[in-house]
Amino acid sequence: MDKSINSNSQFKKNLHSFLSKSEIEILEKINKKFIKKIIIQFSNFLKKNIKLNFYTINKDTYTNDDRNLEFLYCNSIKILPLEQESFIFFSSNLLSVFIDFLFGGNSTFVNNIDIKRNMTYTENRVNKKIIKLIIDAYCSSCRSFFSLDIEFVKCQIINLKKHTIYPNNFFITNFFNFSCNGIKIFLSILLPIEIIKQKSSKKINSTDKNIYSEKKFLKNNVSVKNIYDVKLDIVVELIVSPIFRDNFNKLSEGDILSLKNPKKIIAFIEKKPIFLGEHKIFNNQSIVFLEEFIIDNLKK
Repeated sequence: MDKSINSNSQFKKNLHSFLSKSEIEILEKINKKFIKKIIIQFSNFLKKNIKLNFYTINKDTYTNDDRNLEFLYCNSIKILPLEQESFIFFSSNLLSVFIDFLFGGNSTFVNNIDIKRNMTYTENRVNKKIIKLIIDAYCSSCRSFFSLDIEFVKCQIINLKKHTIYPNNFFITNFFNFSCNGIKIFLSILLPIEIIKQKSSKKINSTDKNIYSEKKFLKNNVSVKNIYDVKLDIVVELIVSPIFRDNFNKLSEGDILSLKNPKKIIAFIEKKPIFLGEHKIFNNQSIVFLEEFIIDNLKK
């Protein structure tokens, strides 16, 4: 299944120059746990087959081989309690592959990222969801060895020829190469070497202040214990367009009403508005693109 770092003697030699044998073993155990967890998370998220091609551990690199790469998605994260900045990098095709699969495609079309443009709204939303899955999976994989909190800060597109990892900090690069329905994607999780050296013992939960935590929502709002696979009926309605009462009274069968925003919708659960969205047709399927949660009602 997975290829251990022990199969690569050069990587192992490099690691032994700054990590002890026991520290390398801890990293490998964490990464193997993470691989199992994230494959399940990604598979459930995309409803696609995800498998590991290989993984490596190195020092102060973006990936396992930076020479043939130009652009990457760079997610800045904060490692607590050290309050130190670190990074999670995505391959240039990862977001476009995920977005295409999520909207019913087969990823035959893949966007090429451009350093000159900003990330789209959809890219940002999907990126935050993926980062949350990664943070949760990695932090839970570390708990048997040390406690860790990772906080998402921002995401941007970087040019590897111009971007430099901070030279005054030393990072462990955990590189994971996956196949998603046969399409290769990768991600790298960089950790400050102090994490491995210090093995902080404080119990901290992974958080992202920019992402609403489903676990926190359930803990604070659901009082019935041991409820699983609860199905909720979502009613989707077009956002109401105003009409004068006199005009309404004159309506008869066959009349046509114009809508101000024909694509905009609002979704209800148990008669409470939950989120705003946009109705679209994609691959001959009717879909709703979620744009914004109505947080006040989500918490009730």
